[in-house]
Amino acid sequence: MDHISPEPPIPGNSLPTHRAFDPSKILGTYPVRPEDPDVRVLPGQADPNGVPQHAPGAKLDAGKVLAGLVVNGFSRAILAVAEVGTYGARKYTEDGWQHVDNGIKRYGNAKERHRLFGSFEERDVETGLLHAAHEAWNALAILELKLRAIEAEKNLIRS
Repeated sequence: MDHISPEPPIPGNSLPTHRAFDPSKILGTYPVRPEDPDVRVLPGQADPNGVPQHAPGAKLDAGKVLAGLVVNGFSRAILAVAEVGTYGARKYTEDGWQHVDNGIKRYGNAKERHRLFGSFEERDVETGLLHAAHEAWNALAILELKLRAIEAEKNLIRS
């Protein structure tokens, strides 16, 4: 791991700042200064309670995605989908699904097969897992592949 040389501490602040901020190389926190070029505040970011950005207790999370609603609200469903992913990783390879040729179409067909079988039986004969969990896993695989394709297309346009 590369070492980032700390600058002298800011008076009244015991934590050092860093010359080159790279979140992949720095663990933990670093002091936030309004003049710090590595700290960006996007338009519209605000504390939902009106706390000023640099006041103690400020958190600029108003309007941001509430991922906890999905993780906490669908915890059983996410676990069931994770079981499908684990079964697939053991049967094939971990993350091998990402490299399947024509994946969107093939996972679409698999999703529909599980939807059809799920209409007259609850569990997949091979895995013993819920058809609905297999259907959800395939839907997530399709969504992930589509989002990656969109992202790759945007990156090509920027180049």
